[in-house]
Amino acid sequence: MLIDVASPQKIKKSVKAVGRLYDFYMIVEKGRALTPEQLERMVLRFLEARQFGDIHLGWTPVGRNTAIDDYRYALEFTDFAAGNFDHTPINPIEMKLISDLGIKEQQTLNSKMAIKKTWDRNFQLQQFTQEARGIVATRTNRTPRKKNKKNRIPKHFPADKVLELIRAASSTRDKLFLLLLFFGGLRKSEPFHLYVTDIRIRNGVAVVRLADPVEGVHEWDEKYVGKQKGTRLEFLQQRYNLGPRNKLDPSHPLHAGW
Repeated sequence: MLIDVASPQKIKKSVKAVGRLYDFYMIVEKGRALTPEQLERMVLRFLEARQFGDIHLGWTPVGRNTAIDDYRYALEFTDFAAGNFDHTPINPIEMKLISDLGIKEQQTLNSKMAIKKTWDRNFQLQQFTQEARGIVATRTNRTPRKKNKKNRIPKHFPADKVLELIRAASSTRDKLFLLLLFFGGLRKSEPFHLYVTDIRIRNGVAVVRLADPVEGVHEWDEKYVGKQKGTRLEFLQQRYNLGPRNKLDPSHPLHAGW
């Protein structure tokens, strides 16, 4: 794996990425055996933890491009482990007909071949390759793309669809949640900290509980254990291995202030 990396700097980055992936696996998954599907989900969570940071791991956010580089180094490592030690690859490589690729993928491949023709002295041997026979190696699942910082459009919910969404809500509780989200909150972040059990309807009147997202008390049922009572921080950690939204880095898509 490392021999294929062009420079000492990339070797260093690759080794660090694999080390972080191992730490993430041991801390989050406790070293347990994973199915291919679980392994794939774990590495995507690793990508998210790298990009947005993780308070439990002590990781600070990095740029998306840096996070994706780590993800790709992790893919290369699992390819190496799969080829030499029969381990499960994160994102297996499969052979596909070029004609089965999407238009954009075909255009990218054609562009690469055109560039290669300008510098490869052995390009005439291309006719004997699998690509010349219309076969190309691709990843089973697409690797996340790096973001182009130009022409980035801020995401927002279209204002003309708000009432339509509220009318389409299947229950009174959901309608009340959306009304609070769009019109009624003292702070726009409040609804993002609400749990399903925080909105109750008593005698036709909605009662909304706004609890502290970290210290607020919460009760829940835990399988094989029974009813539990603790802080919301403890609940999120035990049930979902997550933290409160207000503790996430501001760049995280799930972040909400308090």
